[in-house]
Amino acid sequence: MVERRSPLPIEQCLSVVMPAYNESATIAEIIAQVLESPFTAELVVV
Repeated sequence: MVERRSPLPIEQCLSVVMPAYNESATIAEIIAQVLESPFTAELVVV
């Protein structure tokens, strides 16, 4: 007999690509806000 398993929980993910040219005044605050998100976060700063 085949035993069914419960489905894996779906984890919500947030991916952010952030341009950062001349953003020295605000980049720290913006990065902190993205990482405080309730989702698993992926942040790429270019």
